[in-house]
Amino acid sequence: MGDPELAFPRLKSSLVLAWDLDDWSFSFTTRYTHSVTEPCRGLTDFPGKCSAPNEGDDNLSKNELHPVVYNDLQASWFPARFDSRLTVTLGVNNLFNQEPPYCYSCALNGFDASAYDLSGIFGYLRAGYRM
Repeated sequence: MGDPELAFPRLKSSLVLAWDLDDWSFSFTTRYTHSVTEPCRGLTDFPGKCSAPNEGDDNLSKNELHPVVYNDLQASWFPARFDSRLTVTLGVNNLFNQEPPYCYSCALNGFDASAYDLSGIFGYLRAGYRM
């Protein structure tokens, strides 16, 4: 952790598997966020909340936020016979409802939106038209 409100994972990566067929495009994306170590001062009275407590010097207590893997699914339709400038996309982010790790040093309700997705599955429908 750098600033108490932001996590800085050592590694973030994405892997996309895509398939195109006629007017359709399908993709499955896996997004990985590596573990993050945060300070966890002041949690000595709450056993189990800090993964590496330091009873001698609480300022040295650390907590590791576990790695997270998100999976997304998307299908797009490009109706070339109808209008080649139109695109309709249907997708789902966080397909398997992966929960972000709880962050004790974050200011936003134990969550860092700069490094992790919000809880829950997110579906969307998008239409685009190129002029």
